[in-house]
Amino acid sequence: MTRATRVTRLVGAALLALAAPALAQQAPAGTGPMVVERVKNGFTAAPVVRFGAVDDQTRVLAGGEAGWVFDQRLLIGGAGFGLVNGGRDEVVGYGGGVGWQFLPASSPIRFGVKTLIGGGTATLPAEIGTLPVGRRPGNIRPGTRIFVRDDYAVFEPEVTVHIRLSDLLHVSAGAAYRTTASAGLLDGRLNGPAASLAVHFGGW
Repeated sequence: MTRATRVTRLVGAALLALAAPALAQQAPAGTGPMVVERVKNGFTAAPVVRFGAVDDQTRVLAGGEAGWVFDQRLLIGGAGFGLVNGGRDEVVGYGGGVGWQFLPASSPIRFGVKTLIGGGTATLPAEIGTLPVGRRPGNIRPGTRIFVRDDYAVFEPEVTVHIRLSDLLHVSAGAAYRTTASAGLLDGRLNGPAASLAVHFGGW
């Protein structure tokens, strides 16, 4: 074997050694490049206004919600609301834990299902004649208007639409139905449909 042949073979072997790592990293035929996206989690808080039925009347409740969003798909947090346009001495307030699922995750417009489970307290007017016989004060004339206060448990599912205006600003609207239990003398008077509007602040 001549010196020229040996040099040629050595150069060829060196070139193959240098090219081997690049060849090994090439994707198989027919496959595209791998796309890696960062999972987006973050805290969000929002003022919320609800328009809905309380005691068979359209009322406004204001409050807020806050929580942690996981992978732009699931929010776990809490919320609370209070009556703002009730009559004198009327009080309705409730709050609890919130779970909210969004789909699709990364779209500017997303649909969701939200559920609030918690409790509250309410004070509403009542006439003596409308109360159960065993619960009527004996020293007040029938027909007299009094106020009744009771605590209650609440379950409020909601369907929502969520619009991302920017990375830090979102708005949402929803339709919910409030169901209460253990409301005592106010049983049934706190149930009803509601619509909500919210402005969300947070990086998600």
